Formats: sequence, C-alpha cells, structure tokens
Amino acid sequence: MKLEKLARGKVVILSPKTSLTGNDETFALRETLQNLAQEDNKFAIVNLEKVPYLNSTGIGVLVAGHQEYAKRGGRLLLCSLRDSVENVLVITKLTEVFEVFPNQEEALASLATA
Repeated sequence: MKLEKLARGKVVILSPKTSLTGNDETFALRETLQNLAQEDNKFAIVNLEKVPYLNSTGIGVLVAGHQEYAKRGGRLLLCSLRDSVENVLVITKLTEVFEVFPNQEEALASLATA
C-alpha cells in the first residue's frame, strides 16, 4: 500500500503516493479516515503532494472524510496540492468546503491552537 500515516502529536498526517482514482490507495484512504474519526481522532491532514490526479471517487473519499470529521467536531485539512488537483477542487468549488494549505507545516500550525 502506498498510503503513509504519521502521527504528529494530536494530528494524524496521511500521505497518499499515487492518484486517487478508485484504486487500492483510494479505498485505503477512505478506510483509514473512517477508522481515525471513529477512534475519536479530531485532527487529520491529507498531504496531497504526491497525488498527481483525483477523480470523482477520490473527491468522494475526501468529502466523506471531511463530513465524518465535522460531524464529530474535528477537522480534516488538505495540503500541498499539485496544480492538477487544485484545479479539480476549484472547478468543483470544494476549495470553499475544505481548509487547504500550501504545505504541511502551515496546516500543522493552523491546528496548534485547536
């Protein structure tokens, strides 16, 4: 599996290493986000630095994760978007839904006071 998981204090950082297009990585991300939210993890960052593309399946996984975290009073942040991924999120207006940061450090800093 190409999904890296790293704990930084109270924050879990998930870093997929390939496109999120309905492949094993996409479903691993969905399962991991669901499990973390159910374990009462309040903060997650999905680092999309190595994700060259996502389609509707990948978008669905991110939206479902966002909703699961919001429902439990948590936050799911996105960071390090490639231009192709950012374009998809802009076109679908999901940049108005997600908290998006230029890099992982800024995403972590935004959670420092949470």
